[in-house]
Amino acid sequence: MVKELTWLTMSNRLGAAFVPIRKPGKLPGDTLTEGFGKEYGTDHFQMQADAITRGQKVLVVDDIIATGGSAAAAGSLVKKVGGELLGYVFLKELGFLKGRDKLDAPVHTLLD
Repeated sequence: MVKELTWLTMSNRLGAAFVPIRKPGKLPGDTLTEGFGKEYGTDHFQMQADAITRGQKVLVVDDIIATGGSAAAAGSLVKKVGGELLGYVFLKELGFLKGRDKLDAPVHTLLD
């Protein structure tokens, strides 16, 4: 919850919308689900079905990119609802895991 409040504060200061992508069962209303592989199994993310409008420009922002699976799932959810995925921004990248190779939009990180 603290992480979401931080991202919400950042989006407010930028005058941008904030759309949470969470594990299943955490969001109200109709949701879309996307699965992704993890090092030892699989997991799923959900996003509210009406959170992004068709053609809306979207930047996926997260604290860390490791294997890239969760970020790719977030990007896939954005595209499922018709959003225009502009890219990904991460505070830290674990570059040796090559997670950015799974992403189909520009990737920007502050620390590697």
